[in-house]
Amino acid sequence: MQEQNTKRKKTIPTFIGIAIIVVFALILFGGVFAYQYFFVPEAPVVAPPLQTQDQTAGWKTYINSQYSFEFKYPTDLKVLNDNSGGAYISVWNILSENNDVLVGLSLYSKDTVKSFGWENRKSDDNQAIVKNSNGDMMLITISFDKSDSTKNVFNGVVKTFKFTTPNQNAGWKTYTNTQLGISLQYPSDFSNNNDLSVSQRGSLLTYMGVCMTDDSVRALANRTGFCYIGDQTSDGFAAASFNIIVNNSENSQTCQQIKTSPSRKVTQQVVINGLTFYKDTIENAGLGHYVTGDSYRTYKNGACYTIDLSVESSRGTLEKGLSVDFASMMQSKLKSILSTFKFTTPDQTAGWKTYTDTMGKFEIKYPSNWSAGVSTLMTSVVLFCPPELASTDPDVICKMKNVSHAETQAPIIFSLVQDKLQLNENSEQYTTIFNLMNSSIKFAY
Repeated sequence: MQEQNTKRKKTIPTFIGIAIIVVFALILFGGVFAYQYFFVPEAPVVAPPLQTQDQTAGWKTYINSQYSFEFKYPTDLKVLNDNSGGAYISVWNILSENNDVLVGLSLYSKDTVKSFGWENRKSDDNQAIVKNSNGDMMLITISFDKSDSTKNVFNGVVKTFKFTTPNQNAGWKTYTNTQLGISLQYPSDFSNNNDLSVSQRGSLLTYMGVCMTDDSVRALANRTGFCYIGDQTSDGFAAASFNIIVNNSENSQTCQQIKTSPSRKVTQQVVINGLTFYKDTIENAGLGHYVTGDSYRTYKNGACYTIDLSVESSRGTLEKGLSVDFASMMQSKLKSILSTFKFTTPDQTAGWKTYTDTMGKFEIKYPSNWSAGVSTLMTSVVLFCPPELASTDPDVICKMKNVSHAETQAPIIFSLVQDKLQLNENSEQYTTIFNLMNSSIKFAY
């Protein structure tokens, strides 16, 4: 038998292999630890943000609705309003338990600020200046006792003081006229002409007659008005009025057209309370009497609504009687009434399409299921066609019987030459739609 040489394979003992693995792991762990310790910078320790304490937390809030401001003050103090007189409008003192004045608040009018030369007066450690949108100024001052507790009160009042937006309609009356289809609100220092007493009508009977106090005028159903009956006055002031006149005989074109007369300035298109008006500025005079104001016109429900905001004066110490500030204040009152004006009848053109001519001269609403386009026979005419007269011929906008002229190709047309909407003959069934379309016309100036 042939002898076979068997060779035994060389192997690493088990305990030596384990030792090698342990040594390798120690070297690896130590290297990572050394790298992190010696080479990786420690993350900075971020301190939690400091909680700043609100020094006015828990303080009471003083609210003044008459002059539209508010501020906070400590609960153990009290606020005293002092109207004993002076150049200021009013004063509010914050008093201690012993009735010592710690902080004072004095409200000055814009005119007084100007007369004192305080327009550029600045705040400092002892006073704070805060102005409202009208230019009136609240002066907040610290008392002579400048202890830490008093400074704390002063700083808290200054920090929390603010003028607020006044609710100009608070306490206002609501006027609704179902015959004219309108509604508005007005303040207590105005009165509807029909509510004026005999003595009030007599005192408001002025040379230019801006208040409609005459019985024959007040009896007219197409108008109403409101007159100022408050106590504020100025040298030369006679009356202020808010008058509404409705004219059913005017069409949309004449209602919105530019009014050219010496007493009127260029017409502007404005939007007030969602309604488009055409505004003129009016100035008129006669024998030392003056009327200034604005006139607003809008076309609705087949009628032209004119709203006049007028202030009448006579020659006083000034050439035209009134100071600029007083006239501006009175116009602001009248405009605030206008901002509440609205129509009570629903908008029957809601959801209608709008047609705008290619020149951008006008736009008009028409029913959503109607079609509109420029006549192929006369390019100065825009045709409006109901669905029952719609044509399948792309060259014919509206099919009507006995067509002899372009103007009769549709029941309702708009003439670009005359700037006028027209209802064609034998189209009486579309009169209601015609009137609504006529009411929706807007001209661009």
